[in-house]
Amino acid sequence: MPPSDVIPPAPVDAAVPSWFAPRGGREERAQRVARRSVDLATRPGGDEIGEVALELMRAGNHDPTTLQHALTLCRSLSRDDPADQGLKRAIRLLQRVTTFLGVPPHLFDARKDVTAVVR
Repeated sequence: MPPSDVIPPAPVDAAVPSWFAPRGGREERAQRVARRSVDLATRPGGDEIGEVALELMRAGNHDPTTLQHALTLCRSLSRDDPADQGLKRAIRLLQRVTTFLGVPPHLFDARKDVTAVVR
């Protein structure tokens, strides 16, 4: 292919995490929950934790493991961009919601003894 026929890639905004950027495919539930938690955490005014928990549970198809996965995604993105205050707020919000719902914080941590959590 001659160099003149090569189409350069579309510019990518480096400030937007790649999985937040719209693609043609479906977003997984945890991505939707993470995106929604950023929206909820950055809007003005404090919502009641029960209302926020209900909204995030609905976004996650009423699956607490999806909330945990969204929290993991937000933490991972926060390591990539430590200055992003929206992600930090979303992490705190997801932590509050999972605590409110009674989801054990380390239920899915492979380093922990799962039997200790289940008992």
